[in-house]
Amino acid sequence: MDDRFSAEYEKYKNKASEKDFEKIDENEEEILNKASKKSLLKYFEQIKVMISMVKDYTSGNYKVVPVSTILGVVGTLIYVFSPIDAIPDFLPFAGLIDDAGVVAVCLSLLNSDIERYTEWKEKTV
Repeated sequence: MDDRFSAEYEKYKNKASEKDFEKIDENEEEILNKASKKSLLKYFEQIKVMISMVKDYTSGNYKVVPVSTILGVVGTLIYVFSPIDAIPDFLPFAGLIDDAGVVAVCLSLLNSDIERYTEWKEKTV
């Protein structure tokens, strides 16, 4: 099952465009609303950090992140926001499991970059 999540992550991580960055900013509230659901709740704080990272990256405040990392984060957030998933979100109990899996894979693959961003953010606030 982990391989399927890895495949979904890889599918999205290299396909981010300027429009995708804008989608994250425009739909932040909806992404966070979805992240507050049962299957994603344990990743809620990390998803908030990921959104913040994208915003700081696009504003030019934080550029010391590898492009592959920022694209992975954008791809993950777009996948969470997208109504088109491997498992449709409207299915009870299972609908957000694929979203949680994609977030988990993203966090495990990009953990050190996300932690560096979090440390940087704490110093700048």
